[in-house]
Amino acid sequence: MAEAGQTETNTEGEFISTTFDSFANQTVTKYNLMNSFDLTGTAFYGMNIERMQSAGATEEDEPFDAIRFIVSAKSNPGTHQKALDDWDAIIMNRITFNCDQDNIAVEESWRNTPELNDPYPSIDHSYYDSFNACLFIMEEKQLKKIVQSSQFDVRVETNLTHIDLDDTEEENLLNSLKVFYHEVYEKETLAGVIDKAQDAERTRIKERKDLEEENEKFEAEVAAGGCFVATAVYGNETHFNLIVLRSFRDNFLQNYKLGRHFIKFYYLHGPKFANRVAKSKILKTLVTPFVEIGVLIVRLLKLG
Repeated sequence: MAEAGQTETNTEGEFISTTFDSFANQTVTKYNLMNSFDLTGTAFYGMNIERMQSAGATEEDEPFDAIRFIVSAKSNPGTHQKALDDWDAIIMNRITFNCDQDNIAVEESWRNTPELNDPYPSIDHSYYDSFNACLFIMEEKQLKKIVQSSQFDVRVETNLTHIDLDDTEEENLLNSLKVFYHEVYEKETLAGVIDKAQDAERTRIKERKDLEEENEKFEAEVAAGGCFVATAVYGNETHFNLIVLRSFRDNFLQNYKLGRHFIKFYYLHGPKFANRVAKSKILKTLVTPFVEIGVLIVRLLKLG
């Protein structure tokens, strides 16, 4: 019996994953670690790097071989109007790499229109966001110049403003580009300096893996944790204030190390206290105002 989705061959390495589609006659070589940056108070951006090679599925198709930067942008959650106001910030037009005082500019190719996300369509809320994905194409010779540079700055231009990456974001991106070039193109250019970049990227990969494992553990604990304090107060897992608090946990606390430690502590001790609250009218009366105040603060400060 025929199976669906069996047209691709996948290979995954430490830094690089390769997918070959025999029907499209196309190979996509992706860098395993995403780079990210943000425009404070407005949006978060994630950048994926890949090489796409296509010999063409038919004789009429033109061959294609280029580096692609796929940048996804998501505005911070807020009111419906805020999500619309942030559209210009997530419509990206150009990325400029300044290498030893020489600019390499790549233009956006997809010209996508952002989408408005409504996570709770049946509830009156203020947690809308807008999302966009943009494509930037670069040639190998441009990438080679970047990875050989001693001075490196990056600017992303949007319809709203321009975003200058900070030193850490630029260092992470340059390390990624060096390892990507070394793994995908040729090894001689960076033979004397690649070890440092690889070690830095291995550290980031481990940190990302540890964070993902923590998140998976948190999600499993949420699913199996039973009655937590706010749920015990409201007696209903679909109460709107619980949605507010979950958004605070997922979109604010988990973005910070101290926040993740707090979540871990809460999941360890919260269920026992919540059971006591659920069984005691006196405790529920005492705890409810604190939960309500917490929800009010989260909503007023838009933390999540």
